Amino acid sequence: MTTSELVDKGYKLDKRIKELTAELEAIKETLKGRALATKSREFLGEQGKAVVGDRATTTIKPEVLISYLKDSHMEERLPDLINVKVDETRKQLGEMVIDEIAIKGVSRFSTVRFVPR
Repeated sequence: MTTSELVDKGYKLDKRIKELTAELEAIKETLKGRALATKSREFLGEQGKAVVGDRATTTIKPEVLISYLKDSHMEERLPDLINVKVDETRKQLGEMVIDEIAIKGVSRFSTVRFVPR
C-alpha cells in the first residue's frame, strides 16, 4: 500500500471510529438513564445483553494525606504518592512557574492523527 493510500484509509477509519464512538456513548447514556428509571441492571437484545454497573471512586484530599504521613513519620514518601495536574498548576501558578520547575520531554515521531485535507 502506498503512503497516500495508508493516509486515506487511516483517515477514513479514524473518522468512522469517532462517529461510532459518539454513537456508542449516546446509546450507553440512554441505557444508563433507562436503568436508573426502571431500576434494571440488564437489558436484552436479539444479539447481545447490556449490563449496567456501578462505578466506585476513591479520593483522598491532599491535606489529609499530608497530615497522615506526618503523623506516621512517613513524610519522605509524599513525592512517590502524588501526581501533579500540570494544566491545573499552570492555570493557578502561571506558565513561567511551570517553565522553572517542570521536566519537559518530546518523543519524536510518536503520534499520528488524521485531519481533513
